[in-house]
Formats: sequence, C-alpha cells, structure tokens
Amino acid sequence: MTYAELNGYFIKMIGFMLILMRISGAFFLAPVFGSDNVLNQIKIWIAVFISLVILPTISMQSISRDITFTVFLIYSIKEITVGAILGFLTNMPFVATRVGAEIAGRMSGFGMGRVINPDVDENVSLLSQYVYITVVLFFLYMDGHHIVLNVLAKSFELIPLGKNVFPAKATALTFDLYSYVFNIGVAYGAPTLGILLIISLTMGILGKTVPQLNVMIFVLPIRVAAGLLGIMLTFPFLYVILKKITVFTEKCSAAIVLYMSGG
Repeated sequence: MTYAELNGYFIKMIGFMLILMRISGAFFLAPVFGSDNVLNQIKIWIAVFISLVILPTISMQSISRDITFTVFLIYSIKEITVGAILGFLTNMPFVATRVGAEIAGRMSGFGMGRVINPDVDENVSLLSQYVYITVVLFFLYMDGHHIVLNVLAKSFELIPLGKNVFPAKATALTFDLYSYVFNIGVAYGAPTLGILLIISLTMGILGKTVPQLNVMIFVLPIRVAAGLLGIMLTFPFLYVILKKITVFTEKCSAAIVLYMSGG
C-alpha cells in the first residue's frame, strides 16, 4: 500500500469522525431521534450507519492532509455546534405545541398532577404529555423524521466539513423562528385559555354574590372539564398547525444553513 493510499484512508477516517460528530450533535436535540426513550446504543448505531451512508457523497477537499490534533479538535467543536443548531431547529414544532398545551394544562387544573416527560426531562401536566405524544405520532405520519435526515444531508452540501461560520443573519433568523413558534403555541392554547378565563370571571362573580358557596372546590371539576373541552375543540386543528410549523421550520433551516455556509 502506497503512502498516498494511506493518506487517503486517513483523510476519510477524519471525515467520517467529523460527519459523525455533526449527526450526533443533531441527534442530541432532534425530535424522536433524541428521545430518552431510545436506547443510547441504538442512537449510536443509527448515527454511525447514517455517517457511513453519507461519507461517500462528501468532498474531503476542505480537510488538510497535515491536520493537527488542535485543528481537529476545533473542527469537532464546530461540527457538534452545527449539528446541535440543526437539531434545535427541527425541534421547533414540538416546542410550539408544548407551550400551548402546558399553558392550557396549568390553567385547567392539570398542573397539580404532573408526570415526567423524558424527552425534555421536565415535569409536565398530563394534558401537555397527551398532546406531546399525539404530536410525535403526527410528526412520524408526516415523515418528519425524513425531514430531519434531509436537512442534515443537505447541510453537508452547503457547509463543508470544518468550514462553517455563524453570521449574525443566522442568529437573527433563529430568534425570529423561535418567536414565530412561541406565538403559534400561544395561539393554539388561546381558545382553551379564553374558556377558562370566562369560567374564572364567572366563579369570581358567583363567589361575591353567594359567599356561602365554596368556589375553590366547586370550580375545580368545571375547570378540568373546560380544559378537556377546549383541547378537544382545537384538536382537529393540531395537525394543520403542526404541518404549517414544520414547513416553515424546514424553510428557515435551509436559509440558516445557507447563511452558515457563507452564502
């Protein structure tokens, strides 16, 4: 085996490790793939398999043959950061629905009975957890996991290994996307919040009118029923909202990747 062949294998090995780091960084925050319900061994093997599939399609011209450990370490940090940014962006649809459902759950009384959501490592209301599981099913139905992989694959075409940048435009667009998603999440929970607000005003007036009535005990089952009713009324729109956010997130992710490539 010649020196040139050995050098070529060395470059491919470095490239494979950098690809693996970007994909692993994305899987840390990406929906479904980054879930704590998925065993770490399975995550590792999926990341390795995807890296091996992508490796033959990636140009290694940006990797120097005389790369040092320090340069490799800097490249590794940059690749993990790029992957984490892409994973964070693809997680936006879940953030939106979780915000709306959590607000509605707290206001309707479900906040007293909380469960642990292992995907976000937080205590959430039962109503929020129910909506979250539904969103995961919708996400898989819409081939959202394929969208995540597609964004990752295209990122290697626009952002060569070790040559990514973080311009102000990408940061500003990320904040705009987060603001848009937060507004959509609040809008999703707005009908339920409106119903609960009317009930709270009514119970307040009733408590002043009839002091003998224990409003705190009387209002709790009403608030729970209203919360469930509000979620049931907005449930048919959940798929439409999720699809709209997913499409918008995919476009913003493509634009952010283009900015990070220096374009």
